[in-house]
Amino acid sequence: LSYMRKSLKGQKSPDFAPPPGVVFVEIDRDTGKLAAPGAPNSVSEAFKVGEAPTEYAIEAGEASLEEFGKEDNF
Repeated sequence: LSYMRKSLKGQKSPDFAPPPGVVFVEIDRDTGKLAAPGAPNSVSEAFKVGEAPTEYAIEAGEASLEEFGKEDNF
């Protein structure tokens, strides 16, 4: 990696267009699920069309649907 940085220093990065059938999606680094817009722990990942995650990661402080219906046990 350091070799490439030195070799390409000062050169303009070429424009990159993903090949047909590939989409970039923001996902949560920890879960691999979709990241909410502006989520601090997200990363852009490439997926084949139709193979990207469809479920969102739970944000800190939010309850999952499974937890929402549970009773508190004190």
